[in-house]
Amino acid sequence: MVDKDIRLKLTSSGITTQSGRKVLLRGVGIGGCLNMENFITGYPGTESAHRSAIRNVVGEEKYNILFLSLINNFFNEGDASFLKSHKLNLVRILPGIGTQNGPLKGGFA
Repeated sequence: MVDKDIRLKLTSSGITTQSGRKVLLRGVGIGGCLNMENFITGYPGTESAHRSAIRNVVGEEKYNILFLSLINNFFNEGDASFLKSHKLNLVRILPGIGTQNGPLKGGFA
């Protein structure tokens, strides 16, 4: 069942839809490889330092191919179907993921 009003709110009894139906959020966080911070990768350094090191090793062209490929192919309809088949109803996507030319068109709403 999908509520027409999908916005959630926090009440004293928990998380509910706007119409008051209780919701239990079950999900995953994706995008770790798209956010190369040291606490995710296990390597010391900042994301800009990681990207700089990769660019220095593989060159500008392969660097661009790598990161655009990750952004464009990291999560697809098959992944969403898999999560749905396991009754997950929440996917946390890192805010601000984009390309060197700015945020991805259309956002992640």
